[in-house]
Amino acid sequence: MRLGRVWFCAVAVLAVLAASAGAEDGAGIYAAKCASCHGKDGKGNPAMAKIFKLDASALDLTDQETLGKKDEDLVSVTAKGKGKMPAYAGKLKDEEISAAISYLRGLAAGGKGKAAASAGGEAAALYASKCASCHGKDGKGNPAMAKIFKLEPSALVLAGSGKPREELVSAVSKGRGKMPAFAGKLKDQELSELTDYFLSLGGGKSGP
Repeated sequence: MRLGRVWFCAVAVLAVLAASAGAEDGAGIYAAKCASCHGKDGKGNPAMAKIFKLDASALDLTDQETLGKKDEDLVSVTAKGKGKMPAYAGKLKDEEISAAISYLRGLAAGGKGKAAASAGGEAAALYASKCASCHGKDGKGNPAMAKIFKLEPSALVLAGSGKPREELVSAVSKGRGKMPAFAGKLKDQELSELTDYFLSLGGGKSGP
């Protein structure tokens, strides 16, 4: 009886870890499922556009019309497919689709040259690929992910937390609750830049 209970707990923990890994790996999902048509930079692959007899702009995901759509609309298109784009419902989990979309938004934010760099640049892209799927692109939380993890939506809200910088760096590095640890996955410099970007969203205090 005790062994069965331990096994059940182990499976539950692995399920949470697997979901967290899928949610944070937007870059890997995008590279595997999207980049061949939409390009590694999201601006489209001219060769694939030629094969499908489309204008190259049809595969550009960084245009204002696409980026102006709500996340739920982009999730719907990805899940159901559109035109020559296949449907990914049943092939990717909802959180994996959300992670890929968050990564795409980060690509677009990181590709606007010096203006993007001054506003966050690489740190913004890092936040988009590692954090936004759960915490929202604006740090105000993702209700869909809260539902998946059976949490109150407020548990994923980072903006306005008022927490000191040291505490934020520690949480990202060591993990907390259902949030995975990023120590060993991100360099110290990346952890620092990610925290600074988060602070720019109004997520805490710059000093201890």
